[in-house]
Amino acid sequence: MPAPSEPRAEFRTTRWSLVERVRSTDPAASRAALEELFRAYWPALYAFARRLGEAPESAADLVQGYATELLERADLAALERDGGRLRAWLKTGLRHHRSHVRERAAAHKRGGAWLAIDLAAAEAELGARADADSDPERAFDRAFGEALLARAFARLAEEHADGPRRALLAFLTAAPDDDQRTELERASGMSAGALRVALHRLRRRYAELVRDEVADGCANPAAVQSELLELRLSFDAAAAISAQPAFPPERV
Repeated sequence: MPAPSEPRAEFRTTRWSLVERVRSTDPAASRAALEELFRAYWPALYAFARRLGEAPESAADLVQGYATELLERADLAALERDGGRLRAWLKTGLRHHRSHVRERAAAHKRGGAWLAIDLAAAEAELGARADADSDPERAFDRAFGEALLARAFARLAEEHADGPRRALLAFLTAAPDDDQRTELERASGMSAGALRVALHRLRRRYAELVRDEVADGCANPAAVQSELLELRLSFDAAAAISAQPAFPPERV
């Protein structure tokens, strides 16, 4: 599996969870958290809308409208009803918004399309996993998980922005072959044993960051384990259908 893309991400030494920031009583802080949330997870909402039967342009308008509506009037009571889990809240909210939308251009009429949606890239992703993700719920969960993994990978890459271990990031989810391993040993100056240990530690740290990102979207710490399990199951189902890569293990 190729390494996930490396989106720009802020690395916080003191880390407030995303759900805590969305629920902030400070309107500016809450809005900033919502903007971060939508920029990270709009592909999941778009995939959900498309699998519900929306055409590409209509799905994009639906996501824009939902995002704009939440920025203007955040329904945080619904977040509490969904147990403080951002994934469930977003999915429920988009369904509700869709049922009340009468014109698909509503997003543009409410102040313009502020959220950058790359239709071509989103459609390419949907096409690549059409067989695995034909169900709307599964399509959303998998796209949400992929965005979450990208956020975790960005943090890991930032931790290793300098130094010999950065080259190991390309082998985070797939072991290097013999030639690649020899080249890594030569370039890093590590022995074969040291390289194995470094790869193990890197994967363990990645699993920690994935769990951290899951916790970021859960108001209740007790929900983190079940959220991890649900996301892992969505990846396992896709892998069984179309050999899609699996969600990383919690412990390496």
